[in-house]
Amino acid sequence: MNPSKLSDAELWEAMAANSDAITQIARYQAAIAKGSVNPEVRANLLSSDMVMLANLQPEHDAYLAELKRRYCS
Repeated sequence: MNPSKLSDAELWEAMAANSDAITQIARYQAAIAKGSVNPEVRANLLSSDMVMLANLQPEHDAYLAELKRRYCS
């Protein structure tokens, strides 16, 4: 999705959804760390979550950059 084509409201909603997804991953990983999950399984789950986080971060950065371009230039 091209951030420049989104309205301000859509950008803020996208950032909120993105932040919620990141928070859910962090909470999930915290729960796993507290539990008695097999270390190999935990490592695999962490690895897949890190891939998801790596995909979410550029989207978040793009939304923020577009808002900055509109209002901080």
